[in-house]
Amino acid sequence: MTSHNEAPRRGGASALALLRESLPDAVGLAGFALLARGLWIGMGEAVALSVCGVILMALSAYAVVRGGR
Repeated sequence: MTSHNEAPRRGGASALALLRESLPDAVGLAGFALLARGLWIGMGEAVALSVCGVILMALSAYAVVRGGR
């Protein structure tokens, strides 16, 4: 049983293993944010929102087809 302040870990995996597993997602999120910021500064709001929206819709469609993890 875990104490009140401790969150249970999935399958006994260490915190470092969980961090390593989520690292590609964190890097992708940071890259997407930099892309959006660069487009917003360089080309304006409409282009940035259009490009980022298309990317998000494509990733969502890919996730639906793939079936998630």
